[in-house]
Amino acid sequence: MPWYNTGKGYFAQGFFCLWSSTTASFYATLVRASYVPAGSHIYASAFSGSELSSISFTAGYNGTGRLSITGRILNINQLSNQAEFQANTLVWSGLSAGTAGAIVFFQQSGSDALSPLLGYTCAGGFPIVTNNTNLTVSFTSAGILDITD
Repeated sequence: MPWYNTGKGYFAQGFFCLWSSTTASFYATLVRASYVPAGSHIYASAFSGSELSSISFTAGYNGTGRLSITGRILNINQLSNQAEFQANTLVWSGLSAGTAGAIVFFQQSGSDALSPLLGYTCAGGFPIVTNNTNLTVSFTSAGILDITD
């Protein structure tokens, strides 16, 4: 998964709460293909207006279209020389909000203008048309994201 520069820097400097902390607020949201990610994007406000939304799935800070990333574990894999940020599968239930172009990961903090971005991916079948069914995103054994040498 491509990292935002903010995500790389914040992890390196220890600004993000620990990935495995139960008090941290890490989230995932679906965005339209119209959102063009850039490494220089810093906060969740960068994708404002591009989040999927509908009557039952609201976009924006504290929106119901954002899923909390649970079961977070940091695994140091000595065999593959990488740090793996693992988490539980994400499920948007009964989602009907248009076409998802990608998924964005971030740490929610106070407002979208204060919520630093981690990473973005459009791999694994995106774009995906939502049609009132469950949209399930499962992660590889390397997790949501990994840091390798």
